[in-house]
Amino acid sequence: MTFLDLIEKFEKKRNIPGPGSYKSKSGPRVLGAMHLMEEKTSFIDEAQYMGKSTPSHQYNIQYNQVLGRTVIAKIHPSKNKPGEKIKFTANDNPSPGQYKADESYFTTQTKSPTFVISKTKTLTMAELKIKEKQGLPAVGQYNLENVFNKTTRGASRGWK
Repeated sequence: MTFLDLIEKFEKKRNIPGPGSYKSKSGPRVLGAMHLMEEKTSFIDEAQYMGKSTPSHQYNIQYNQVLGRTVIAKIHPSKNKPGEKIKFTANDNPSPGQYKADESYFTTQTKSPTFVISKTKTLTMAELKIKEKQGLPAVGQYNLENVFNKTTRGASRGWK
């Protein structure tokens, strides 16, 4: 027995149908799914079906044609008596008329950069260094008597 014979024998045991031997099954037609391509209906198909299956304008309703799961709008009677005005209570909550669109727009937008030219005299680098060192006394202007009155932490422990 050759290798090809073993393969044929094995395939016969598996009993797999070949190409073209399948019988395609058409699914059940769902009521209201006019262009059904999948198992589930699309939103627009269901809306079309519901729109076409509403009762006629003559109020000749046949209740056996309406499914029990059909969504209907519930109409509740008004809580006020006929001719009675609705009373509103005043409160401090913001209303749509209080919204100021211009103010909110200008406060939320990024500001454009403004450039400021200072009126002070521009200093050179040497003048800036002199200004930084103005608080320090010059050479020879130390008051040696006041030096000894200053308290210090003393030498660090690692210094010898």
